[in-house]
Amino acid sequence: MIDFGMALVYLQILRAMSPELYVEQQHVEQQNSLHAMMPNTRQPERVSVEAMPQDADKNTPAHTQHIRSISLRFCYQDQQLRPYYLGDGNTVASPLPGATIEHVQQLVHAFPEIELELVRLPWLRCLKALQQGDVDAVVANYHASRTEFAVYPMLDMHMPDPQLAFAEQAICLVSQRSRAKRWNGHSFTGLPKITILRDQSSPAYAQLKDSSYASYQTLSGVDVLAMLQQGRADASLKLCEVAGVPIHWGRLEQLELTLLQPAVYRLSGYLIFSKNFYQHHRSLVQSLWQHQQHIDVASIYRPYIDMLGDEGVDSVLTATESVPPAKE
Repeated sequence: MIDFGMALVYLQILRAMSPELYVEQQHVEQQNSLHAMMPNTRQPERVSVEAMPQDADKNTPAHTQHIRSISLRFCYQDQQLRPYYLGDGNTVASPLPGATIEHVQQLVHAFPEIELELVRLPWLRCLKALQQGDVDAVVANYHASRTEFAVYPMLDMHMPDPQLAFAEQAICLVSQRSRAKRWNGHSFTGLPKITILRDQSSPAYAQLKDSSYASYQTLSGVDVLAMLQQGRADASLKLCEVAGVPIHWGRLEQLELTLLQPAVYRLSGYLIFSKNFYQHHRSLVQSLWQHQQHIDVASIYRPYIDMLGDEGVDSVLTATESVPPAKE
């Protein structure tokens, strides 16, 4: 027979020797009893620390920790085109890459989700790469044929919005000072036809194709300004303003030549995107176009334009592009 008195003595001895074990066991029994009485509810899921970004900064706001990086491949020509692009080859010139490049960099800086990649190729290859989706953006003049593969900030179906242009350039005629006195703003008094010399870098602008202009393109290496000084033509074309900043050409003064006002042509460059990039990032592209209006463009271009006036040799093209659209 079981001696209940003796068993009770042994139990009291065990409790005295191990009070923690007894208390813990009693707590577990009470919790099990409570769970048995409660309905079966789903327990909250655990958040794995390994699922958090390894490089997340505890001091960084949550909305910036999770910004998705968007690659923007911007293509521009691999030949120097002052003041827009400096240096030749496929590398980005440093510390002065060109006014257009600094303009793009400053624009993109306002959008931390964008990772800018600069790509240098021959100009026609930039356009081809944009068409094929190998790059995402270029700065180019408006031509209707380009809307087949690129997206402009359009005002309507037939023309882009001039308020959303990336930058504007003005083209002026250059002539001898003595002849400039006969300039009335659109022609020379007493001259039924104006003979214009164009170097290899000067496209034939539509406004200069009327009957009052006779335009001749010179051979590569011919000093057009020297020919004007000698009186072998009436005028030539010259870049005279970029982004609202006038250009003062030192060499014109040396040769006693002058820029004729007003400008005979104004050309707008637009930041355009591949259709694929626009389809995937429509809102971002619209924001980029709108933000352009808040940038002090003149402050970017003025230092580069000031450098132009100190050049003895004219190496500047009279457009944002080195190849006329007819050759595309």
